[in-house]
Amino acid sequence: MEFPAQLLYPIDQALLAVMIFVTMFGMGASLTINDFKAIAKEVLELEAKELLCAAALIGDEMVEATELVARIKGKLIITGVGKSGLIGAKIAATLASTGTSSFFLHPTEALHGDLGMIGKEDAVLAISYSGVYRDWE
Repeated sequence: MEFPAQLLYPIDQALLAVMIFVTMFGMGASLTINDFKAIAKEVLELEAKELLCAAALIGDEMVEATELVARIKGKLIITGVGKSGLIGAKIAATLASTGTSSFFLHPTEALHGDLGMIGKEDAVLAISYSGVYRDWE
């Protein structure tokens, strides 16, 4: 069973390997621990390859984004829907635990009264898989 790597986030690939193993094992498939180890190894090798590709894409935008976040006088509010939201929530939690004042705000909650949580000195990082949001047009 193959899935195009570009369609899956890294964590999805690892979880997918586990889910395939558990599902096939539960269906009576004769998978061994060695089969599972081979699947896990393949996933990690794919992830390593994709990380190297991502590293090659790092440019001046990374420095600009870092400097922008460092200059924020208020909080960094991160928002996104679906998987982008889950990733945003993790980013916000990581930043908060390392000293950057930040939190995740779900866009639906923002539209239903939570926009008041955003102050004049805050910045918003909106994460989108496609980079497009029709309301921004």
